[in-house]
Amino acid sequence: MVGLLLAIQVLDNQSVMALGLFIIATVSLWLLVRRERHFSNPLLSPKMFRSATFSIQIITATILSGVLIGYQVYFPIWLQSLYRVSATTAGLVVTSSSVMWLIASFFVGPLLAKYVPKRIAIVLIILMLLGYVELIVAGKSFPVWAFYVIAMVNGTGMGIVISMNTILSQHLVLPTMVGSATSILTLGRSLGQTVMAGVYGAILNLMIRLNLHDGITFSQVNGVISSNHTHEVANRAMADPIILMALHAVFISVVVILLIVIVINWLDPNKKIIN
Repeated sequence: MVGLLLAIQVLDNQSVMALGLFIIATVSLWLLVRRERHFSNPLLSPKMFRSATFSIQIITATILSGVLIGYQVYFPIWLQSLYRVSATTAGLVVTSSSVMWLIASFFVGPLLAKYVPKRIAIVLIILMLLGYVELIVAGKSFPVWAFYVIAMVNGTGMGIVISMNTILSQHLVLPTMVGSATSILTLGRSLGQTVMAGVYGAILNLMIRLNLHDGITFSQVNGVISSNHTHEVANRAMADPIILMALHAVFISVVVILLIVIVINWLDPNKKIIN
């Protein structure tokens, strides 16, 4: 995990080192899996992953947690840097998501009683995807209220899907493995947020560096993104399109991983309601 995180940190400016660290992380993971198979009481029991539906719940929760950190961080950055709102005001955009997450989680039980889990997940993820598709073509005139709506849709979708992932991951294993299943899900959610935070940051920095022109520097663009507006950047008119393009790239990556998780859930072999 350390190798993976370090690789992401240097991805935008030291690609060779990043590749080496990715290889180290991959080899370490392989060695871990190999060792776990030889223990009578392993930390991560391979038996749990024999159920494709269980594995899909873990993968879905991991990927959606990566999406979660994306809008929680980059919605405020968008509003703060391009709309000139304060850091406090920009941060409030994700409040609607938290409220809807709490409300939506109460509907998980009734939904699971009526519908196949993968259908629930696919429909809600498609709704989230539509919001991000709008963001990748949005300009500076994109309305502020739309960010609140997209955050609400994300909160609703994740409140249902991730809560469903938690319930099913515990239901689909033996009673003796419920604790391990919960731990794996928690690890996946934490790992998804940590890794994707690094990936988004690398994408943002890389796109900013690739689009620097006419004497504008990386530090000047960072100055626009910063919440400190006491020192205005003189060539803000050139910095804003660079920031917008970098943010578009971040949300394109979100669209890509949402498409991946839709396909993964589509491949879930379970076609029955799980009681």
